[in-house]
Amino acid sequence: MSDYHIEYSPESQLNLEKIAQYYVDVLGYEQAMNLMERIFVAIDSLSFMPMRCPKVHWHSHIHKLVVPSLPYVAYFTISQNPINRVEILQIMHGSKSDAKLIEHYQGFTAF
Repeated sequence: MSDYHIEYSPESQLNLEKIAQYYVDVLGYEQAMNLMERIFVAIDSLSFMPMRCPKVHWHSHIHKLVVPSLPYVAYFTISQNPINRVEILQIMHGSKSDAKLIEHYQGFTAF
């Protein structure tokens, strides 16, 4: 079984920047970086068997990863042609409604 290459969309990179800045402001730099490391470790785990994560109910090509012990969800797609890759689309707080995501990705087709 091949490993998957992880890629971050511009939107997911912006999500990560906002999450990091929020926690720097609230908890301080060191704790924010510890939290961000936990998010990256969870996302990096998608390099092996990303199909283990369920698909969202509103799109047949988008999966979600609930970050363990943190209130964040990473939304992603999986591609196996021409290379095995996972594209992180968005990273959101789990309490946020996915209504905007549903609207945003309506008509979206994976790679």
